Amino acid sequence: MPQTTAHKSNDVAPDVDRVVGYLYRHERRFRSRWMTLMVLGFGALWIGPIIAATLIWMLELRAGGLPDSWGYLFMWSLAIIPLLFALEWSTRGAFLDDSVGAMGGEDNMSASFSHRGLSSLALLTEISLWGPRIILASIKRLTGASRLGRNPQRPAAAILATLLARDEGMRCAAVMSRANLDADKFGDGLAYLIYHEWVDLSKDGLHLWILSDARRRVS
Repeated sequence: MPQTTAHKSNDVAPDVDRVVGYLYRHERRFRSRWMTLMVLGFGALWIGPIIAATLIWMLELRAGGLPDSWGYLFMWSLAIIPLLFALEWSTRGAFLDDSVGAMGGEDNMSASFSHRGLSSLALLTEISLWGPRIILASIKRLTGASRLGRNPQRPAAAILATLLARDEGMRCAAVMSRANLDADKFGDGLAYLIYHEWVDLSKDGLHLWILSDARRRVS
């Protein structure tokens, strides 16, 4: 928890308009980064069908018969993409951990041929989940950013400028007063800053401070 009894002040408080510019530039980079990851996620969606088609082709080959063409199997394997999304959604990104736990932990995963087969299948499934995981995470981050109130950048900049003028944390009530914000604007600005990892809040919700990386970004 930051110390709030003896605040040190910088010589000049940052201009709010200048801080707004920092926030908008950071937000554009944030959106570009997650949009890029979403595009990469759509590319990674093909991993699951490729793995499935290859495994089926190899099984058919080992069975001694004439295997179907790999392209034909790949087209049918595209049907697993919705299943991968459902699996990723239901396991909330913890599929491999859940699978290892269901098999008795890491020590048992190589204890027998059946465990080795199951662990290999779990690993291949985890790899196949990369695409859905990236896409769902990108959607969550981008949609979450759009729910941070109406035009929260300026109140967020007022809060950030107030904190930048101090070398230590402050009480939330003091920040709200010095930033000249009402409770609603302060709440919108604070939610925006926390979501974009500019500031952090104490567990009791009474103290607020700017993160070190965020301070360096605007210094």
